[in-house]
Amino acid sequence: MKRPIRDGFFLVWRHQRLVWWIFFVNLVLGFLSSLAPGVVLHSVLDKSLYAEEMSKHFDATVFVELLTRPEVSTLPWMTGSLAAGVIFLFYMLFISGGVLAIYHQDRKFTRGQFFESCGDFLWRMVRLLLCSIIPFAIVFGLLALVQRVSGKMASDAPRELQGFFVQVAGWFLCLVSALFVRAWFDLAQARTVIDHVRGIFVLSFRSFVLALRNLPRLLSIYLATTFVAGMAAWAAWTLWLRIPHSTFGASWLLLELLTLVLVGVRLWQRAATVVWYENYDELHTSRLWPIPPTSPTSELVEVGASPNVPPLHDESGDPST
Repeated sequence: MKRPIRDGFFLVWRHQRLVWWIFFVNLVLGFLSSLAPGVVLHSVLDKSLYAEEMSKHFDATVFVELLTRPEVSTLPWMTGSLAAGVIFLFYMLFISGGVLAIYHQDRKFTRGQFFESCGDFLWRMVRLLLCSIIPFAIVFGLLALVQRVSGKMASDAPRELQGFFVQVAGWFLCLVSALFVRAWFDLAQARTVIDHVRGIFVLSFRSFVLALRNLPRLLSIYLATTFVAGMAAWAAWTLWLRIPHSTFGASWLLLELLTLVLVGVRLWQRAATVVWYENYDELHTSRLWPIPPTSPTSELVEVGASPNVPPLHDESGDPST
């Protein structure tokens, strides 16, 4: 029996070219989306005292004040970033079928085989994405409710930290709920690739029931991988604060390394879900007792001559025995 977290990690390591390709696409899109704000900020900072402040260190207050200036137009900036984000989202959606097929079969695909798998499962992935909008919207609505209730308790409650404790507990509940929804639809995507299921609504419901019944096991996978991602982000943030902001190359390299780790963690979750479902399917299939084949001798039926049936005659007229 495979271990989802460990074997999922080695599965990602064996097919690490997927991580590098996703990272490369993200890098290119990030570069293209940075062109517009670079042009806008250069035209302003070349004639402003903000340039000296921003060259020494990153000051969030100065940066926000810079964005509020009338000569700084954020519309091209926001449009380019939004377009890059949408393109990357659909790129990840497109390759999901091929990535899951590689993790399921655990072999190297040719380009034709990979893109064929991507095309075969694209429409199913799109429908699963549309189905996941409602559960994620409920989670974000719950998060907004927690923010409102905790803020009200912080101002009205007799204890000062009561609102803070409610906020932390609510955030943790929203995190667990979001991870459950993520595991639910990752499981649905894995099942549609492994079992070739086409009924998306039925698949979503059955995957929800399956994920709910195995909540501790699936949640442990996503909590462990999310913890790794959180530790990587915390370490990168700590190192970034210690790097002189005039050293742009070191800061850029650190942030790109963090992006590479986060891409790997996301594929780690997908691979671990595939391994877990393969274990589940193998375990429940092996519990079905096979039906023993019927012996050929038991099918023999004794045939005797009935006294009511007249004997057959051949062409010569002699009766047959």
